[in-house]
Amino acid sequence: MAERALIITHRDVEWHDAFLRYVPRVFPRISFREWYEYGGWDDRYVAYAIAEGDRIIANASVTRMDMLLNGERIRGWQLGAVGTDPERRKRGLQREIMPRVLEHLPAGELVFLFANHHVLDFYPRFGFRRVRDCMFEIETRTVEPSSSRLRVLDLESADDRALLQRVAAKAAPVTTDFGAEKYGQLVMWYWSNFYRQGLRYLPEDDAILVVEQGEDVLRIHDVLAEGALDLPALLPRLITAPIHKLEFGFTPKRFWDETVSRPDYTDSPLFVRGPHTLPKGPFKFPLCAQT
Repeated sequence: MAERALIITHRDVEWHDAFLRYVPRVFPRISFREWYEYGGWDDRYVAYAIAEGDRIIANASVTRMDMLLNGERIRGWQLGAVGTDPERRKRGLQREIMPRVLEHLPAGELVFLFANHHVLDFYPRFGFRRVRDCMFEIETRTVEPSSSRLRVLDLESADDRALLQRVAAKAAPVTTDFGAEKYGQLVMWYWSNFYRQGLRYLPEDDAILVVEQGEDVLRIHDVLAEGALDLPALLPRLITAPIHKLEFGFTPKRFWDETVSRPDYTDSPLFVRGPHTLPKGPFKFPLCAQT
């Protein structure tokens, strides 16, 4: 059966279901379907695919990003959902897709992606360089949970989904070193796939925090807030059991100065293409803005 190259936008609905079926075949732990059904696919997201009949067998998607780099607002392009159907691998399909993606992107603008450890030698062939980001953490005094906890947002509630989009649209960047803004659609993807119970709403500041509690540790993956938050004072309202350690999914100096960076952090290696200079000091691109 002949292969066909496709560019699938949010308007090309005849190919959307094929794309939604492609994703879990290649990435078994994730799904785009609920995110899609709740309006997640907008004009920022474009899929560059190869189809065989009515089946997508390889893809690389691009998300247009409103970014901040060293305090400057720029436009960036993030690759994601890069993969090939297990039955069609080792045929060079990604070597066909990647040049096609890059030739459609504006010259000189920042292109980046978070890869997996099996393809570290692939992206440098197309002009990408690996850049090491890190994780930030801090040991704290033991924090006990409060009886007055923040409300957990419900993904199935249309009001709560609208609340996320409204708060995300006006939130200040969580970091200006290497960050993004107005990425509520991406936060909703994480909400539907990994952090079902992870979004907490702070009504007095009209803010949303994305959190995950482990044994003795609270992971703060993102903070969507227009103004400053007293994060240390909020901790008891975010937890259900005592903690003595925090981990941050972003560069946290806007909220917590005394953190320690972990340069040995190697999850989802970062690759960057373009002339831009990334921060010289430790940084972490916001986890919930990664595709």
